[in-house]
Amino acid sequence: MIESIKVKNKSGKIVTGRQITVTSIFPSSMDNVWNEILKFNTLRYICRPKAYFVSCNKKSFVWRKDETYHFRLYIYGVIPMGIHKITVEKMDRDTRELLTAECNKIVTVWNHYIKMKKTVNEKTQYMDRVDLYAGILSPVFAWWTERFYKHRQRRWIKMLNKNNTQS
Repeated sequence: MIESIKVKNKSGKIVTGRQITVTSIFPSSMDNVWNEILKFNTLRYICRPKAYFVSCNKKSFVWRKDETYHFRLYIYGVIPMGIHKITVEKMDRDTRELLTAECNKIVTVWNHYIKMKKTVNEKTQYMDRVDLYAGILSPVFAWWTERFYKHRQRRWIKMLNKNNTQS
């Protein structure tokens, strides 16, 4: 779902951006999903082939609250988006919430909120919500972002199903 919203840009001005929300049921426990979400390699797996994140610092790491990470971002592996910065603002294992403030030279606001809820049979309801602003390109990036997050969630499910059969 895509909605128009008001967001604060980098200079503090209120602008009209877009909010994208995508939700799925994952075939795994919240503990398992949480443990996987902490790994950079999970991000790399779920994003490909639509987006490639190449770390500017470390090859592999675990996400940490209040840390900022820099990546070279490529759409479809070939379209360079420049440096994409991700700052982890909230990482709460108890509430299963994660919030990052992200940006690059084109999408100057990319606030990503993840929320997990337990469902019946030890499955996980997983929600991605992105508030973005890219000037006049906001509608185009919102359209792409909605498809991107649907893709990511399909890749999550594929990865979790594979992990479940290996257990």
